[in-house]
Amino acid sequence: MNSLRFSYLVSQTTDLEVAQIDAFSACIESDAVENPKAVCIDVVTEFGEFALFSNQNKADVCAEAVDKLTDLQNQASVSGKSPLDSCSFIVVQVY
Repeated sequence: MNSLRFSYLVSQTTDLEVAQIDAFSACIESDAVENPKAVCIDVVTEFGEFALFSNQNKADVCAEAVDKLTDLQNQASVSGKSPLDSCSFIVVQVY
C-alpha cells in the first residue's frame, strides 16, 4: 500500500511540475507586465489543473496574486531595484 501511495504522490508532483513549466513557458512577460490579471486568468483556465476550482475561486486567486505582484513591483520601483519577473511570480502564486 505504501508503494502505491508513494507512486501516486510522485506522479501527482511530477504532473504539477510539468503544468508549472508549461504555464511559465506559455507566458509572455510583456503581456504579464501590461495585464497581469488576464495572464493569471489564462494560467488558471488554460491548463486544466484547476478544473475543480469554481470561477470565483480562480478570480480570488488571481486577484490576490495580482495585488501581491503590484505591491512588490511598487516596492522595487521605490527602492530602485529591478522589477520582478511577472510571469514567474504569477505562476508561482497560482500553483
